[in-house]
Amino acid sequence: PIDKFHAAFIFHHSNNSKDYKIASVLATEAAKNEELKENYVVQWLGKAAYDRYMKSIGKPEKYNTQDKFSIDFE
Repeated sequence: PIDKFHAAFIFHHSNNSKDYKIASVLATEAAKNEELKENYVVQWLGKAAYDRYMKSIGKPEKYNTQDKFSIDFE
């Protein structure tokens, strides 16, 4: 699962919709893994990759991750 996250991170930083879709699929699969459910970055990428793909095909974001920068510190 962590390899899927790493691959998704690379595809997420591409410049085309096809790669964003791949990133979204890989990141979502990684985020669903029990071992990574508490990993903030993995969970964020699952949402961010989906939003980036949606925006790239002219559809609205679901998680509002693309137009702002935010980090939560606990």
